[in-house]
Amino acid sequence: MTKKEFLKDPSGSILRSGGPFPVDWMRSAWQDAQFKQNVTLAVTRSVCKNGDFVVADFWLRTLPEFFSATDTIELYEYIRDQSGRSEEEWRAGFERAFFGHASALPPAQA
Repeated sequence: MTKKEFLKDPSGSILRSGGPFPVDWMRSAWQDAQFKQNVTLAVTRSVCKNGDFVVADFWLRTLPEFFSATDTIELYEYIRDQSGRSEEEWRAGFERAFFGHASALPPAQA
């Protein structure tokens, strides 16, 4: 598979083959609004259902490879605001996965 083929349908490509894919391919895919939404919802759904990232383990291993601090904060805030779960349930797992940007995360809300 070429990068061009991958970027035509990154979500489908990952579902079909599971990767791994080069970091620059993933970084490029993250610029696609639909892909970004698919991944964000998948990670958030894991927290909604379980209070952790068990269902989204693939993403927690993959995203930190190419995420900027801004990407990390945006994902964190989305999960916090949309999951309906206490940050205490999942924050430590998020910080472990995104340890390179953990210090940039906002303080936990009360």
